[in-house]
Amino acid sequence: MGIHDIEKVDAQAKTDTPSQKKQPSWIIPTVVLVLLVAAGLTYQFTKNDYSENVDGSLDGLKDHLEQLGIDDKEIVLPFKITSDVTALVKKLAGQKRGRAALQNMLEELGAMRKAGRYTAYHQREPQTEPPLTASKAAKLLNGEPQKTWKATSYELATLLLAMARSIGIDAHLAQIHTFKGENKPADLYGKLGRYGVAVGEKTKEHIPPLYDPWAQRFGQSAQGDFEVMSDDEATAPFYNIEALGLLLKKETAQALKKNDLAIKLGPKCALYRTTRGLIFAASGAPGEAIAEFEKAIKLSDDALTHTNLAEVMLASDPTGARAEAEIQAALSKSPDYFRAHTVLAMIHMLRMEFDEAATELTIAQRLAPASPSVAITWAQLYAYQHDGTKAIEKGQEAMRLAQNSLSSMMAMAGIYKATARFDEMRKLLGEVLDKYSDRNIKEEIKMIFNYEPDEDDDEDAGKPSSDAGAYKLTLDSEESGFGSGLRLTGDGNDQKSLGIGSGLKLNLGGSQ
Repeated sequence: MGIHDIEKVDAQAKTDTPSQKKQPSWIIPTVVLVLLVAAGLTYQFTKNDYSENVDGSLDGLKDHLEQLGIDDKEIVLPFKITSDVTALVKKLAGQKRGRAALQNMLEELGAMRKAGRYTAYHQREPQTEPPLTASKAAKLLNGEPQKTWKATSYELATLLLAMARSIGIDAHLAQIHTFKGENKPADLYGKLGRYGVAVGEKTKEHIPPLYDPWAQRFGQSAQGDFEVMSDDEATAPFYNIEALGLLLKKETAQALKKNDLAIKLGPKCALYRTTRGLIFAASGAPGEAIAEFEKAIKLSDDALTHTNLAEVMLASDPTGARAEAEIQAALSKSPDYFRAHTVLAMIHMLRMEFDEAATELTIAQRLAPASPSVAITWAQLYAYQHDGTKAIEKGQEAMRLAQNSLSSMMAMAGIYKATARFDEMRKLLGEVLDKYSDRNIKEEIKMIFNYEPDEDDDEDAGKPSSDAGAYKLTLDSEESGFGSGLRLTGDGNDQKSLGIGSGLKLNLGGSQ
């Protein structure tokens, strides 16, 4: 679910903010969550002059974080070795030593997943809770089974890193970009990042072995393009993922602050700049966000970054020309990247090229058959073609694939409204409010859908008084805070916006 308003940032946050612009509120569900890049802030960084602490004390890292101006109460050491970590090592390493023990621990973690002790989180959207440190994750796995842990790639990698170091292995966190032989990014969604553990330093002459606990890759299957990270760089994702969770809750001042820490620790990582761009985009400053996103491409000229830029350009350029150029750049680097094909389908929808849109969605579905974003884009295409039955079928499929995530439910509500199924829309929005009690979500629903829980008995709530079938498709270059989109208009003078898609906007006409 997109975040649309930005709070005033406390002066103590020590960060610049984009110019504030009053924009219509709209939802960017499922496909678009992360856009653009970071604010144009510069920092003075000191060279890492401390040695790695294989013994797990990490005193040098803590001192360095303090030198960077990070307050003591905000310092987190995600891969610190504790008694909980060593206890888990005794369970998983067996009698093996060295790399054999590391591989055994990775495989045993995989066995724990198969046994239901945790799941590998899909990483399509951030979670509202901060990541688990290695110590907390180990404590959870050592204890009695409780609520299933939805483990991110970063959480599993830092856990394996701490366990490896506890037995004297020269292990380092690695950010994985692509795997050998795969024409797509390792990090499919560009939000939480993709991580593993590398043993030894990476040089021109030596590529260290990589262990990926999130997907159980090691050996030949784990070869590819990755960066071995210093300890401060390995700490940065914790703050960035925490910032995304805060942004999801619309706690934007704190999100900026945490993202600022990530950038301080990892100034060359485009992922953190992407998160900051999302915060800027949420503030109603798309121009500034786009400019910053272009800086991210200079840091990481890859399919992921080009696709993210294309998504936001799609909403600001009525012709889709700039977005298409970015997508072609993405596909030239990663021809099997399903998100790029999905965005290209939306570009064709902007141009009313529905056959071409269907072709791209067919490719995307072949590449990612279980993707909710592909399903919801199919739903949008059918809605634009006035095929309400198929639109609803695909929207419901997206909800199933996304396990009724907030963004998928909101997107489905938009499909219901676009197809004039107002009873179903109100019922689904009621379920959203039962599941998510956050005040900001309630306000968003009221603004977008003209729905409140106490209106359940009002048969006209959210329903236009004009003929529900009298609609036509036009291009809209003014309604959205980002610019253009597709517009479904009626006979009334008022236009009620429906944010049911990624960069595309469906407006429902009629007096309310």
